[in-house]
Parts: sequence; structure tokens; C-alpha cells
Amino acid sequence: MKRLRVGVVGCGDVAFRCYLGPMAQFGDKVELVATCDTVAARAEEAKAKFGARTAYTKLEEMLADPDVEAVVNLTPVQFHTSIGLKALRAGKHLYQEKPLAMTVEEADILVAEAEKRGLLFVCAPATNLMPSRQYGRKLLRDGVVGKVVLATAHGSATGPARWKEYTSDPSWFYQEGVGPLVDTGVYAIDYLVDVLGPAKRVVGMSDTAFPELVSEAEGAKGKTIKVRVPDTNALILDFGSATLAMLDSAFNVSAQKGPALEFCGDRGTLVVHHWWEDPALELCPAGGYEWQPVQLPAEFASRPSFAWALGVLHLAECYLEAKKPLLSGARARHVLEIMWAGPESSKRGRPIELRTAL
Repeated sequence: MKRLRVGVVGCGDVAFRCYLGPMAQFGDKVELVATCDTVAARAEEAKAKFGARTAYTKLEEMLADPDVEAVVNLTPVQFHTSIGLKALRAGKHLYQEKPLAMTVEEADILVAEAEKRGLLFVCAPATNLMPSRQYGRKLLRDGVVGKVVLATAHGSATGPARWKEYTSDPSWFYQEGVGPLVDTGVYAIDYLVDVLGPAKRVVGMSDTAFPELVSEAEGAKGKTIKVRVPDTNALILDFGSATLAMLDSAFNVSAQKGPALEFCGDRGTLVVHHWWEDPALELCPAGGYEWQPVQLPAEFASRPSFAWALGVLHLAECYLEAKKPLLSGARARHVLEIMWAGPESSKRGRPIELRTAL
């Protein structure tokens, strides 16, 4: 049985909570052969718990392992470009956690390297592969609400420093190049792009509400964190043809009652809730006043729902079936440019025209 042999680099909270367990459930397509972390105990724990052959503390040694065909990069954002580039130059297919790079220029380098070497390059987030998100996309593209003229999206949360269950040090989320747009807003932006296509320009307002905070996270409880990135953002995205979207993304929001995403058109409105909510989709036809739950057809309901780890499964399926990735590097680069453009627009006091597409 042919499987994609992968090595995971970065065995922290995200790896244990979101990836390694689910990956074991699609072992017919993916084989975990190596784990790698600068902390030897974490690499060894991941190896022992999830059945890898070898644990490494040095990336170069894992990249030299001929059994590793693809790298799953789950390191902090600041290392995405350097590690991703090393993996590609070593001839490994690559799955990159979001965002794919710190800057659009770095993203250009990664995308070009993968294309030059003919390697698969799949990028998070993978949540749009969830069954409810896929069916919502189909409904919208089939015209269930007519022409989408306005979309709203919520991408705010308390932030990892206030998430008590977070088992790693959350400080890096609050440094330049990261922040709420990269951590939580990215999910909404990626779905907007998935449904509506590439955005044309962005208007943003960004600021920092709390320049300093004390971590409540288990991994660094009581640590004082300097916030060096805007922690509160509001964006307007122009998709052209009179289609606009509004997005909030902040690290200081304890709760939101509004739906994750809402798409309004001349024939109705479709609400896309978080994938763990029931119903995940609701529809209000034009002229109506009652929201109707949307049931997933069997074709969609039967699809796997591993959330984040679906991206690794997608990489394996593209490898085994010679398919082009939906979660491509080019798409992730466009999402990154949107996230960059929001605070930049706020700084410059004008809209930012986007240069990338899908």
C-alpha cells in the first residue's frame, strides 16, 4: 500500500492537540516516519505516542532522512520561511501551517521554489475542507443567495495568552508578523477568498488596546508579554463587482454572538457557523423572516472532519492521486497579503491595492 511518508517538525501544543492524533486516523494514506523538535523530550514523546520511526532534534538530520518524503511544518510563524525553504530545497513536499511566511516577499520565494522543483506545497488553514464549509461554498457558488453583495466575518478571540489550556509559551503570537489576523482572522479571510475569489483592495483600521499583558496560559503562566503588533483590527475587503466583505479580528474579545460568516445577496442570506456548531449552516430566503437550518447531503456529511489535520490528508491525496492542491501556496500568499494590507492601510490612511491573486 502506497502512503506518503511524512516528518513533523515542531512538536508543541498545536502538534499534539490538532495534528498528530487525527493523522493517525488516516494511516492508509499517511505514514508518520519522523518527528523533530529542538526539545528532545517533545520529539521523543511524539515519536513514542504516535508511532514514528525516528525522533530528531536537528532539522538537517531529518531532511537528510530518505524515508521522509514530505515535511509538516508546525513551528512558530517566525520559522516558517526558513524551515519551509530548507524542506523544499531538500526535495521534500511541504505542508506549512499558517501563515506560509512572515511577508509577501518571503511567500513569493517559497511559492517559486516549490514550482521550480515540481514539489507539492499545501498551506493551512485547512478548515475549509470541513464538510459544512465545503457545502456552504457549493451553495453560494450555485447562487443560493443570488449575487453576494455583502459578507461579514468574525475572527476575534481572547488570544492565546488568555487561553488557560494553551500548553506552550504564547509570547510569539504577540510579536511583529503575527497577531490576531494571522492567528484567528485568517480562517475567515481564507473562506471569503475561497467563496468570493481574490480580493482587489483592502481598507483597514488597526490599533493596540493592551500594549502589555500577563499570560494566563498554562505554558507560561504569569509571564509578562509585550504586545508588538496591533491587537485590534477591522477590515473592509473589496472583491470587485460591488461585492464587499467586513471582518473583525482582535485578541481581546471574550465572546461573540454573531455567526462566523454571513453572506447576503439579492435572493437571501446564508449563515456559515463554526464547524462544531449545529446547525452549521442556516438560510433565510429573500422575503422571509425565519432562518432555516441546512442539512448536509450524504455526499458531504460522510466526508472526514479532522479540522486542521485535513491539510495533511489533502497533501497526501494530491501526492497519491497526482492532483493540484486546493490549499495552494499561491492562495495562501494572497491571504497573507490581505492580512498584511489591513494594518498597512491603517498606517497609511488609504486603501491598499493587492498585487497577488489565486
